[in-house]
Amino acid sequence: MDDKERILEHVITKFLSEGFQKTSMDEIARELKMSKKTIYKHFSSKDELIFATVNNFLNSTSKTIGELVDSKADSLVKIQKITLTMLRLSLKLSQRFISDVKVYKPDLWRKIDEFRSEKFMENFGKLFDQCKKEKIMVDYPNIIILTIMLSSIQGVINPKFLTENNYSAREAGAVVFEIIMSGLLTKKGKKLLKNINRDKE
Repeated sequence: MDDKERILEHVITKFLSEGFQKTSMDEIARELKMSKKTIYKHFSSKDELIFATVNNFLNSTSKTIGELVDSKADSLVKIQKITLTMLRLSLKLSQRFISDVKVYKPDLWRKIDEFRSEKFMENFGKLFDQCKKEKIMVDYPNIIILTIMLSSIQGVINPKFLTENNYSAREAGAVVFEIIMSGLLTKKGKKLLKNINRDKE
């Protein structure tokens, strides 16, 4: 791993878990055991490190979700996997990081928020269309289904709610998924989902 990769890997972990506003370049250099001159050789400023962190997170998220959507798994299996993957990835963004971006980098926060909503709508829309063609989902408008689903996830899958109610992201996500999908699936779809869950046991 070269110096640029080391720097980026370090700040991604640090910024996402601790936020960035109170982190200095001196602190980053000290933790990496390298000079600030070396850091500035690859990243001209702390702002550039922040943008690189966000871009890396968005690109890796897009790649992960895209691979799941394009996989050969059954549509319901894909929906389950993508739901849990998105929940897991969203929890990588600590409340401190989110607060720092909202307050100090509002343009960057809009980019994250738009990306999150766009990818969610795009990928789940494709899968819901596939489910409807397979006659395993009721033909409700995607925009209404997706808006309800996104709001439910954002309301339940956050560190404050999970900590106060002693749920893991996976447990809470599974409940949200089951509640929403139970109202969307046809008899054929419910039978298929039951078989999928049984196979996991």
